[in-house]
Amino acid sequence: MNDSLKLDMFFPGELLSTTSVDHDDSSIHIKMQSKTHSSKCPECGQETQTYHGTYLRKVQDLPILGKTAR
Repeated sequence: MNDSLKLDMFFPGELLSTTSVDHDDSSIHIKMQSKTHSSKCPECGQETQTYHGTYLRKVQDLPILGKTAR
């Protein structure tokens, strides 16, 4: 039996890379990292490639295989 998750079909591979997938009896934790090298300012719309820092987001999704997905 193959119990590995095929995440490519659910997340845009050109924008995100999966760095780790951890799970226990009740939940699955998927860690991803952005592949983008630029972004647009939400205020003025100007595109920038200047690096300002990183932060962690916790996003909860619909269950996967009956487990809570984060």
